[in-house]
Amino acid sequence: MSFFRLLSGLVVVLLVSCAALAGRSDSGLDESLQEGWNAWRVTSNDAHRKSCCYRWSMGMRTPKTCDVDAPVTAVSTTQEAASEGVEIQVYARIESGRASRILMLSPQCPAQALSPINDLGLIAADSSIAWLQTYVLSSGDVAEQALGAIAGHRGGVAELIGVAEDQRLPMVMRERALFWMAQSNSDDAFNYVAMLLSRRESGPRGLY
Repeated sequence: MSFFRLLSGLVVVLLVSCAALAGRSDSGLDESLQEGWNAWRVTSNDAHRKSCCYRWSMGMRTPKTCDVDAPVTAVSTTQEAASEGVEIQVYARIESGRASRILMLSPQCPAQALSPINDLGLIAADSSIAWLQTYVLSSGDVAEQALGAIAGHRGGVAELIGVAEDQRLPMVMRERALFWMAQSNSDDAFNYVAMLLSRRESGPRGLY
């Protein structure tokens, strides 16, 4: 009897250890983030346009280095298509283990911070989206910044459609998801908006 109890105990320990390993592997991006600024690249949606910081004078723009620590970082999205195999660069400032600011730029656009930026390199878009989703319901600007960053990811429009369709979420959040969907310049986003308008015409309440 003691042998079977011992065997059962070993099985439980093995299962707990496997679960712990699975938890570590699932956390992925969280484990790599450090206090301060972090940056990583992901594959963007096919319609991504160049997003950089510019200095504007008399209607003319001149590229400049983005100061990610500035109270307001003015990022402009131009009609210039990004290069083939396009990627975006996500910046996240971590304070006490949580993101306090999230920015999205084109990788070729220079950025600077008061402290060194922890560069994580290229990561899977779905891992980045999963991390950003944890901030969608946050208070303040971080939720808006997370939605905007998700829109630039490959597969991000599908995630925003999920937010827009989820009637359990606050209406303002669903509306912001629609806004950022439109900013993505993606055919999938435009097709969804067209479907949404058609749905509203077919009934008094439509999506809502």
